[in-house]
Amino acid sequence: MRRIMSKIFASIVVYLTFLIGFIITTIPWDAKFVFLRPYWILALLLVWTVKDPRRVGYITALVLGVLADSISGSQLGEHAIAFLIVTFLNRRFIPLYNSIGYLFQFICVILFTFVYSIIIFVLELFSYNFIKFDLEFFIPILTTALFWAWLMTAVSFMQGWLHRKFRIKIGK
Repeated sequence: MRRIMSKIFASIVVYLTFLIGFIITTIPWDAKFVFLRPYWILALLLVWTVKDPRRVGYITALVLGVLADSISGSQLGEHAIAFLIVTFLNRRFIPLYNSIGYLFQFICVILFTFVYSIIIFVLELFSYNFIKFDLEFFIPILTTALFWAWLMTAVSFMQGWLHRKFRIKIGK
């Protein structure tokens, strides 16, 4: 019984972070600073596919993508396709993350966020929504990577604390 409750609680914690990410995504930013806005859901997806790959995978990426499309007002499927591709790439690199280290993972997050941005850029071109391809295009990639680094550390501390305090294991 305790094991089942632990799994349920772990699922609640993981998906609650995604809910918080969607809430943060909908918070309006001042027009002067909107170019600094990171891709919150993408960063969370990159963290949880590494921290808990059995719970967060392709189905989660697809559902999060459809939800992201619905709250952003973009064509249905844009974010879903981008999240699926990035999740696929991220899951393929998990063995390397464990053997090479944190800096390699940070570089991969920058590359995956760039891939995500390019996919959204191309798909927006098909719907005749033109995105400027200038410096403001690349800044969210860096802010997402910085947010990812903070989030990865925070999730690691949370996992350790939950395991020590309540014997609840989230992820591997």
